Amino acid sequence: MLLLWMKTNPMFTLCLLALLVPASVYKNCCTLELWKPVATQVTMADTTPVSAHFYLSFDDGPINASRVVEELVNRDSIRINMFIIGKYVYKNDTMRALFDSLRANPAIEIGNHSYTHANRHYHLFYTNTAAAVKDFELNTDSLHLTNRLVRLPGRNMWRINGKSRNDLESGKPVADSLELLGYRVVGWDIEWQADSCGKMTRTADEMMTVVESLLQAKKTFTPGHIVILFHDVMMELPYNYQQFRAFIEKIKANKSYRLEHLSHYPDQRTTGPVALYSK
Repeated sequence: MLLLWMKTNPMFTLCLLALLVPASVYKNCCTLELWKPVATQVTMADTTPVSAHFYLSFDDGPINASRVVEELVNRDSIRINMFIIGKYVYKNDTMRALFDSLRANPAIEIGNHSYTHANRHYHLFYTNTAAAVKDFELNTDSLHLTNRLVRLPGRNMWRINGKSRNDLESGKPVADSLELLGYRVVGWDIEWQADSCGKMTRTADEMMTVVESLLQAKKTFTPGHIVILFHDVMMELPYNYQQFRAFIEKIKANKSYRLEHLSHYPDQRTTGPVALYSK
């Protein structure tokens, strides 16, 4: 206890030494480290201005390849969105367990990609607006989804940030109806496409060049924010897996880039992330 008190009261210690220690020894007392200040390491917060927000979105899960996607998320410590098809979840117990794992992962944000994915008959699906909307509502209810993020199957439609964009007019009534129900319909700014064999058509370097060109030209739906579309199945190929990881490293290497969940996509009607919704 005395030693501790001496450490915190150097002037008293000096006086005590002067009385008790011979002068020949005391004159060298400055070499003692009893009262030597301890350096404190201060970690400065990263104040680099954010120049671009990246949103990585995966469609058409859960499938077996969705396990690889989750592995990538955990391995590289990234945030992603996955737009889920309810019909695939209830295909078997294996897919249900996989979906539960994806939903439990805080780095993965789940979105609504409809229950049936139009059964791949997109034109027919969008001719019946009421039935299509019910398909999305069924997905919300059956999967107990807690947000209102939606992506239309086979259509790049936007209803967010008080703005809209349509690629094909046939999807417009469904997108409008979902917006009225409080959904945020999210499309994509660029898709990392694959050829007929499933191999990515761009390398990581080429993809980043295109992405940065879109950002600099302010050609994304919201300037400074870019939504990139992937499909779970792509991650089955080792080449695609490697290119995706290389792309992630390029994002991380630029300190002004941020990876975000789509719940943080800006909306002029809110002051922060979109409010969660539950039945």
